[in-house]
Amino acid sequence: MTEADAPIVWQRVPQGWIELVAFDDDTVAAAWWEAYLSPAREWLDAGTAAAMTRAFDTARETLRTSPYAVAGIFPYLDGEPTVFFLGTTILPAPDDRDAARTVASLVGLARFGDDMRTESFVALDGRVGSPSPATSSCAC
Repeated sequence: MTEADAPIVWQRVPQGWIELVAFDDDTVAAAWWEAYLSPAREWLDAGTAAAMTRAFDTARETLRTSPYAVAGIFPYLDGEPTVFFLGTTILPAPDDRDAARTVASLVGLARFGDDMRTESFVALDGRVGSPSPATSSCAC
């Protein structure tokens, strides 16, 4: 498969999601960021907007060489402010179908937290997958 033939990754994200890596072009990312901030412009002072833009640019630069196809943050501002990070990486599958099934069945053994679980799914186009949602906390 050539790079031009590479599949496009679609990821469902929550409303308010701040995408950091899916934009190949910095001009497109900057335009998206401006559109993201535009509803709040009357409440944001220039200094805060500039600081948020610097943080957005820094996060994009930090993740620029990461293996994520989709990665970003979701700020949750009700009660105790929290920021969730979600990233999706596409791993190459073994060419052998039996080996691929074995690998998929073992994914659930990797534990990311006490509440981690793996759920299999079949996409509309017939592809089989298994996301592993979990939460973890960090005293960063």
